[in-house]
Amino acid sequence: MGFSAAANASNQGTQQAMMMQALQAQQAQQAIQQAQQQSVAALQQGQQQGVGALQQGQQQGIGALQAGQGTALDALRAAQEQGIGALQGGQQQGINALGQYYGQGVGYQQPYMNAGAQATNQLAAMYAPGGQYGQMPTAAQLQMDPSYAWRFQQGQQATQNAIAAGLGGASVGGSALKAINDYGQNAASQEYQNAYQRFMQQAQLQTGALQNLSGQGAGAAQVASGLAGQTGANAANLYGTTGANQANLYGSTGQNIANVATGTGANAANLYGTTGQNLASTYGTTGSNLANTYTGTGQQLAGNYNQLGQNLGQGYANMGAANASAYMGPTNLMAALAGQAIQGGMTALGAGGFGGGGALSNVVGAMGNRPVPTYG
Repeated sequence: MGFSAAANASNQGTQQAMMMQALQAQQAQQAIQQAQQQSVAALQQGQQQGVGALQQGQQQGIGALQAGQGTALDALRAAQEQGIGALQGGQQQGINALGQYYGQGVGYQQPYMNAGAQATNQLAAMYAPGGQYGQMPTAAQLQMDPSYAWRFQQGQQATQNAIAAGLGGASVGGSALKAINDYGQNAASQEYQNAYQRFMQQAQLQTGALQNLSGQGAGAAQVASGLAGQTGANAANLYGTTGANQANLYGSTGQNIANVATGTGANAANLYGTTGQNLASTYGTTGSNLANTYTGTGQQLAGNYNQLGQNLGQGYANMGAANASAYMGPTNLMAALAGQAIQGGMTALGAGGFGGGGALSNVVGAMGNRPVPTYG
């Protein structure tokens, strides 16, 4: 019974130790799994926060790019409008200046053009059919000649003097009166011719003066016409230059707007690309960390299960050894007693011959009466 109790006690202690080890292994498993869940949750939360930050940064970056593009476009358009306004203002000022100087230039020529126009009109009227120079001078016109009037007056005065002298007592003969009359007629005829020549000379002088004025008027008109042509050419150049400058301004503004749009698109593309790379890196890092976490957890659980298996195996081995020892204990005792009995019998045989065989029988009988131990 002593061997059985010892074996049972040893087995019970081993079983309790094995149960404690299993409990500790279960607790370790729970701790490992809980740590794995917390680690996975932390990685997923970090990934979610990182993705959210990247996406928010991308949205803010796109918003900033779009706002900057809008501001730049507004500035370009405002500058274009200001430039167009300045060009148009300069053009208008140039046109006003050209008009002013043209007006001054024409104003300087205007008196000559007016005098020339009047002289031309007078010449046209004088040489027109029925005009002044298309008719012979009348007697009244000739009598207006100072020399003719003086000579005529002198002839009349001489006649009157002669008549007066005859009335005073001296008789004036017919031949004398005839001579006086002939003299007056001859003098009148000659003076008429002279007056006619002077009249024509005066007409030529007047015609020359009018023609001179008319030529000056034509020259002034030509100068005014040149001023008009030059002013028109300058105005055309001004309009052309202004138009070219406006076209250049529109073209440069369009190019700048295109550059701003292209730059914004490139920056947006880079931002999207960088965000995509960062997202991929975040997902990749999180996946790697999750894989490492799951792998580490598996390794820890495998080690825990392996250690538990080793401990349980050792426990079962110890229990088996204890049970074997309990089974072999009585057998070894019986073998020892049998050996002692045989030794004693041999001694007895040596002393009393084969007559001592009763002693061996007694030992065997005694061994047969000993109960066999049981375990359980």
